[in-house]
Amino acid sequence: MFKKFLAAAALSFIFSSQAVATPYGDCMEKATKVSEDAVVVCMNDETKNLMQQTKTEYEDILKNEDFAKWNNGNGMQKGNLRNMYDSFIGYREKYCSLFALSMVNYLGTEKYNNAKCVMDMTREHLIQIRRFIQNANSTIN
Repeated sequence: MFKKFLAAAALSFIFSSQAVATPYGDCMEKATKVSEDAVVVCMNDETKNLMQQTKTEYEDILKNEDFAKWNNGNGMQKGNLRNMYDSFIGYREKYCSLFALSMVNYLGTEKYNNAKCVMDMTREHLIQIRRFIQNANSTIN
């Protein structure tokens, strides 16, 4: 099972956009030679990094006057943006828990599959949040 995992993790890493010289890339390069638990640590660390970036993007959204009005609250403490953030976290945790359980027979352990899912969903959410800002700052000529 571990060899099957390492092969899949290595392929996932190779085809990942993160397979460049980054803290995550460096961690994964070393971890895939060690153990599945080491890979999970890398993914959890990357998720923390992505969450910090996401929080920064949420704060940047509030710098836009229209978004601040839409928020109808007190920054990230209370309002639509906080509700959206909390809803995303809740959905991500439930979805990834079920996803991980469903994938155990195919790839890695439940722990690995959950960490990968959480990281991937967090990355995708960050991309979506950045689009709000990009759209608000773009102009049509």
